[in-house]
Amino acid sequence: KKNNLDNVTTSNKKMTISEIDLLRQQLHSCLNLNVGVANLKEIKPVIFIEVNPDRTVKSAKVVNQEQLSDPSFRTAAEAAMRAVNNPDCSPLLLPEDKYDLWKEINFTFDFSWMFD
Repeated sequence: KKNNLDNVTTSNKKMTISEIDLLRQQLHSCLNLNVGVANLKEIKPVIFIEVNPDRTVKSAKVVNQEQLSDPSFRTAAEAAMRAVNNPDCSPLLLPEDKYDLWKEINFTFDFSWMFD
């Protein structure tokens, strides 16, 4: 699996795979997609998340907006946004000492795990 944090590097610090997985698992656990979505495996909404130093979400928006005209994509993107803003997923499970790396995150929601 590729690193969805777009290889952010500052100083020598990097987010480790396990740190990224922790965040991914947390956000997936807050995902509530209660409607059937066609082609869900192919849909990958990217959410740009600005994070406060206390690891709460400051803002979030869909990066690949041009796909919102597709109803399936819109449904999945709205579910992804709800997951990011879900109080049960706050604060985000991020390493406190790496704020520079995660103050802005492009997080790709990949729903293929739901089909494993």
